[in-house]
Amino acid sequence: MTAGLVLAGGAAARMGGFPKAHLRLGGETFLARLVRLFAAAGCDPIAVVEGAHRLDVPAPAFGVAAPDWARGMRASLRAGLAALPPGPVLLTHADRPLVAPATLRALLDAPRGRPAIPVHAGAPGHPVRLPAALRARLLEDDDTPLRDVLAACDVIHLIVEDPGVLLDVDSPAEYEALRVRFEGAGAR
Repeated sequence: MTAGLVLAGGAAARMGGFPKAHLRLGGETFLARLVRLFAAAGCDPIAVVEGAHRLDVPAPAFGVAAPDWARGMRASLRAGLAALPPGPVLLTHADRPLVAPATLRALLDAPRGRPAIPVHAGAPGHPVRLPAALRARLLEDDDTPLRDVLAACDVIHLIVEDPGVLLDVDSPAEYEALRVRFEGAGAR
């Protein structure tokens, strides 16, 4: 079984302090959408890391506090991994709501024992599948960026036809453009 982990602990300063996990698309929050997609793909359990903001964590996910969230993403990652049972983890950030279900299935079906990263149009994206063997390294109390930790690994680069793996909503203008595009195209 692969657990799901959604990092949502940041201050969302570029969004004016409004939690990106609570932004809405097609009648649901980014967080609710990600939890729904992860659960449908078979992730169990699913943890959501909270930090700067208290979030409305939808079932079947559960919230995990990251008291040292201000140290950065690795602090949130440590809190989330510590709350999950041993085994592989599918990891994403709350501001990446449009990953396709087929991409999640492909990541979960990729060969075990190595990290797997989706790649679209030559660029790496999210979610990332982390193997169980990498967890001890990621639980270390250091702030090495995840990309640097993964650079030292034998990573599976999974080519996908999913531009959603590259989407990263960081500003009100990016959110508005996404909302207009999403609502104009119809929910997927």
